Amino acid sequence: MEGPTPVSSLIHAATLVTAGVYLLLRCTFLVELSPSTLALVCIIGGLTTILAGTAGLVQHDLKAIIAFSTASQLGFIFLGCGVGLFHISFFHLVNHAYFKATLFLCAGSAIHSVQGEQDLRRLGGLASFLPVTFNAMFFSSLSLSGFFGLAGFYSKDFLIESALLSYIFTGFFAEQVLLSYVLLVTTLFTSIYSFRLLFLLFFNNVQMYKVHFLFVEESGWKISSCLVFLCILSVVSGFVLQDLFVGLGVPAVRLFTAPANFFLFEVESFLHPFVKFSAIYLFFAGITLLA
Repeated sequence: MEGPTPVSSLIHAATLVTAGVYLLLRCTFLVELSPSTLALVCIIGGLTTILAGTAGLVQHDLKAIIAFSTASQLGFIFLGCGVGLFHISFFHLVNHAYFKATLFLCAGSAIHSVQGEQDLRRLGGLASFLPVTFNAMFFSSLSLSGFFGLAGFYSKDFLIESALLSYIFTGFFAEQVLLSYVLLVTTLFTSIYSFRLLFLLFFNNVQMYKVHFLFVEESGWKISSCLVFLCILSVVSGFVLQDLFVGLGVPAVRLFTAPANFFLFEVESFLHPFVKFSAIYLFFAGITLLA
């Protein structure tokens, strides 16, 4: 948490924290042939996403909330790998890089504007002072939460619905339902802590010291242009890239999937529409609970 925010953006979006996922994706030809290994990945991923999500709900440090969000989303991605959804997990990893880079750079812009203050209990009321930062953070939070039509929706929703039809736990329907419930609860947590952060930072009553409040100003055009560019990517990447990762065509990255574990056709064809839109229902449920 003590590092410069651009460094946090890089390590959370592109390099260090994604190395474990990348290693697992490159070893699909091994783990796909071992159901017990896939089950272990599911268990660790599920525990990670729940524990990190609950930790993110109660943080007061601006960057800590986004960092715990990253840990929760990586657990989400590992759980997707554990049920054999390697392409979809990689798709969510790519989308996650865009909106998490946006969130960290927005956090850096906000922290810089208030003279380095990171405690949300000493902030608030910044929406009118930081319009570019607020809008970029708002849309990237919507994408992270899986709002309909944004990047996170295309990958996160498919992970949730696919967990229900996975063939990994053959004959154990209870485990499949449990996995999908874990992903649904994580989606609920995501919308709550994302918009809790937005509310406390931008809409809450002003809690700042006067010396900080007097000198609040939006970042320069160089930073603002980066925020706008990343925000656009975090909004449109899901729609633009979906055919490279999801579907029955040729994927962008050739990852081995055992024939016995291939269930993409069933997910596309047989799921009830209510299940397919469960992520968006939980998004609104999280906003209602937060309010």
